[in-house]
Amino acid sequence: MKILMTFLLLATFGFTFANEQKSEQLNEQQNEQKTEKLRPWPRVTNWGNSVEVSIQNYDDKNYRCTGSVWLRLESGRSRSEFVSMVVYARSSAYRRIYNYSPRDRIRSASHSISCF
Repeated sequence: MKILMTFLLLATFGFTFANEQKSEQLNEQQNEQKTEKLRPWPRVTNWGNSVEVSIQNYDDKNYRCTGSVWLRLESGRSRSEFVSMVVYARSSAYRRIYNYSPRDRIRSASHSISCF
C-alpha cells in the first residue's frame, strides 16, 4: 500500500511540475507579445500649413524611429520628407514639417515610419 501511495504521489508531482513549466513558457510568450504591443506608433496630424509627427513611448527602452512622411498639397503636387528621431523611455518626440506656401495648403499626409 505504501508503494502505491508513493507512486501516486510521484506521478502527481511530475504532472504538476510539467504543468508549471508549460504555464511559465506561456507567460513568457505573452510577455513578449505585450512588449510588441508597447512599441511606439507614430501619429501624423495635418494642420493645413504644417504637419506634426508625434511619437509617444510608453515602454522602458529607447527606440529609433525612421521613415518618410508624404504630403499631398491642394494644387495636386506632392512631396516627401525623411524623418529620423530617437524616442527615449517613457517620453515623446515631435517633429513639425512646414509648407511655406500660404496659398497651397496641405490636403493630406501619410507616413511609413517604423520604430526599432
